[in-house]
Amino acid sequence: MEDQAAQPETAVTTVGDSPDTLVELSARPVRRRRRWPDVAVAALVAVVAGVVALVIATSDSTEVMTIEVPVAQQDPAEPPDGAPEVSDEVPSEEVPPEVSAAAEEGSRGVTYQSISAGYSHGCAVAAGGGLVCWGSNNFGQADPPEGTYQAVAAGAEHSCAIATGGTLNCWGHNDAGQADAPAGTYQAVAAGVDHSCAIATGGSLVCWGEDVYGQATAPEGTYRAVAAGERHTCAIATGGTLNCWGDNSYGQADAPAGTYREVAAGWESSCAIATDGTIVCWGANYAGQTDGPPGTYQAIAAGVSHHCALTTGGTIACWGSNSFGELDAPGGTYRAVTAGSDHGCALASGGTINCWGSNISRLADVPPGTYQAVAPGWYHSCALTTGGTISCWGNNDFGQAEAPEGTFTDLSVGSLHNCGVATSGTLACWGDDHSVGRTDAPPGAYSAVSTGEVHNCAIATDSTVSCWGDNSRGQTDAPAGAHRAVAAGEYHNCALANDGTIACWGSNGYKQAEPPAGTYRYVAAGGFHSCAIRTDGTIACWGYNDFGQADAPAGTYQTVAAGGYHNCAISTDGTIACWGRTGFWIDDAPEGSYKSIATGTYHTCAVTSDDSIVCGGSKEPPEGLHWEAQ
Repeated sequence: MEDQAAQPETAVTTVGDSPDTLVELSARPVRRRRRWPDVAVAALVAVVAGVVALVIATSDSTEVMTIEVPVAQQDPAEPPDGAPEVSDEVPSEEVPPEVSAAAEEGSRGVTYQSISAGYSHGCAVAAGGGLVCWGSNNFGQADPPEGTYQAVAAGAEHSCAIATGGTLNCWGHNDAGQADAPAGTYQAVAAGVDHSCAIATGGSLVCWGEDVYGQATAPEGTYRAVAAGERHTCAIATGGTLNCWGDNSYGQADAPAGTYREVAAGWESSCAIATDGTIVCWGANYAGQTDGPPGTYQAIAAGVSHHCALTTGGTIACWGSNSFGELDAPGGTYRAVTAGSDHGCALASGGTINCWGSNISRLADVPPGTYQAVAPGWYHSCALTTGGTISCWGNNDFGQAEAPEGTFTDLSVGSLHNCGVATSGTLACWGDDHSVGRTDAPPGAYSAVSTGEVHNCAIATDSTVSCWGDNSRGQTDAPAGAHRAVAAGEYHNCALANDGTIACWGSNGYKQAEPPAGTYRYVAAGGFHSCAIRTDGTIACWGYNDFGQADAPAGTYQTVAAGGYHNCAISTDGTIACWGRTGFWIDDAPEGSYKSIATGTYHTCAVTSDDSIVCGGSKEPPEGLHWEAQ
């Protein structure tokens, strides 16, 4: 089975209902943001947006995951009359030195002083000041700069860090300028989705990046802590009062009265620790993420629809959605905690890091066996064995990793659902239906299938094209005629006619549905672009090209896979070439000979000439980091 339609990276968001309407507003596509109340709460992976990264500004404050300015650097302004006294110290109860065995697993020779979890990647400052990052690296957000640092903040798809001299460095996705670090010296930094904020050495607040909702319009005054959420920001003034601004559609910017010492801004909710150590949360509560636990706490971290806090005794408490085990915090005592989109990490007293929940790096853990094709999705992958059975691994929140029994001739994997063609010719689809019928496979006999974001298309045995699922962009309005291959993209499709010409339909905001003339023998549809192999073996790509994903390389190729912002192809000599957005084997494709390849959201996989599978794209966790098994 050839991978007829490389699966797209579902990483393009829209503020409105259609990415095509954004063309009139902006020259760049915006990552698609799904409103969580409108989808299953458990579908954390459906959000391509991030989380606040909570970091510490100095070595004295790295033991609690806040972005609080050290006492010596704060403005000595008194709290307002009648307000309780603001203490800059954590509760007097000392954190016991004992930690869980899991927390101290891994390399004991590598220790860290602070950590920060972003949407699907994380970063940590090592004991010597060096930076390490792991997880998703599709924008280079896990490739930290050299040097020594005192604090780091991992956002959605970018990261920022404060060097030992106080200057700022940011890297990764920069479509809204969120990685354009300002000049000057700083004490604290926070990275959100498309914006960042930092507290200067004098206490003033500076924000940059996307400001559609005013989230990057920093208020005047002096501050001691800041937290950047998805489209809102919160900060604690030097007097202890709380100020929030930006998107307030769920009340996430309605800062409560009182005085506080810690604040965390998540997706559509916020939490803070009051000066008496209790937790206060506000904003969206569809997963119970604002139902803060009782007790007293020293640090707090906000994810997408779950939050975590560190008690005064050093134990971890998490609440909200538990779709990926993000509430299953390990036992033991810790000195810092941070929350990503669907995972959490904590810093043990010995300097090692313990993480739990979804682990993107494990997507490369391919099961043993021999395979003829592989198809990576969002947080899961499936492969077709040489015997025709299907094997899946990774996240199974919607049953997407529960492969059906029987033998198959074709397989296609989407973000949260999959489809296959049984040897009998019937279609089987499983996983998240997304309330649009994308897993309701039509009857009949088929030879090939391709999964899109919320729709699918297949080639019937009579060579006609059939599509089903969401049709908001006309993507299921298949053309008539005889075709031998079909590729389903984000919201558009392309099909290869029997005469070698290509027809595309559906969303066309970036001309991804306008193929060049000529005859072809292979076609692949990505997020907002498409690629095809001409009859002479050369590649042609068209559509959105901000990352060079439509700049096809020279040479001749036998197959191509189109992702959201990058592509990979196997040349006629069997080697792999990738181009487009950084990561995903762009500069480090594995050596050897391969016969099929497919792109996923966070990783790319290929089948070698000896029928084994190789996957890559995400960075492995560093030494000294232990991930609780899921």
